[in-house]
Formats: sequence, C-alpha cells, structure tokens
Amino acid sequence: AFTNIGGDGIDMSWTNASITHNEIEVCTDKGISVGERSITILDKNIITQCSTAIAVKDQSQAVIIENTIFDNKTAMSLYQKKPYFGGAHATATNNILWQNRNDIFTDSLSTISLTNNSTTTPVSLDTLNKLSE
Repeated sequence: AFTNIGGDGIDMSWTNASITHNEIEVCTDKGISVGERSITILDKNIITQCSTAIAVKDQSQAVIIENTIFDNKTAMSLYQKKPYFGGAHATATNNILWQNRNDIFTDSLSTISLTNNSTTTPVSLDTLNKLSE
C-alpha cells in the first residue's frame, strides 16, 4: 500500500509494465502517473484521495481494467504535458469510478475508450460528445 504520498504514488516514464493489486491513498498529485511513451496495464488497483487517480500522458498507452477509483479530484486524466510528445491513449473497462469530483479529462490530442465502467459522478455533455467522436 502507498499512503500519504507527497507527490505521485507510482510514476512511470519510458516503461512497459503491469501495475496490479495496489492500494494507493492520499497523494498530493497522481496515484499512478504513466508518461513519456510508456505502455502499461493497470489492473485491480484501489486509488483514493489523490489529486488525479490515473494520469496517462505524453504518447503513453494504458489499458485500465477493474480498478476502484473513488474520492479523488479527477479519476482519469489523459493529456500531452511536454510539447515534443503527442497525446495519450487508453482503454478503460469494468472500472468503478465513485464520488470523484471529475471522472475523465482528455485534451484535444488524447483519447479514451470506455466499456462497462460504473460511475456515480455525472458526466458532462461535452465529455459525452468528445467520447463518442
């Protein structure tokens, strides 16, 4: 378990990895940060009380499966952080997104495909339109 982290719980760059069965709570930044062309599978993690539970950025790719993500400012965020990279891409399947202030953020360069996720947070019309593009 990762608890009371003064930054990111797990931070990956230029990495191919599977991150499974972790409990990450109370992070001042990201629970799991996937960046700089990393390719990862995030499976069966519990992430709570972080600024962002899962961030996928800078041409990284993530498969996000059966995670429990609750009471975060943002559940999942996909974006380009550094200008010499592109956006990020992810698929999210069978995750529980519960009582997060925002469930999903993507910038114009990033995409996420959602299948069978459960949420208690209303999704904005803009987000729904973006996800259906």
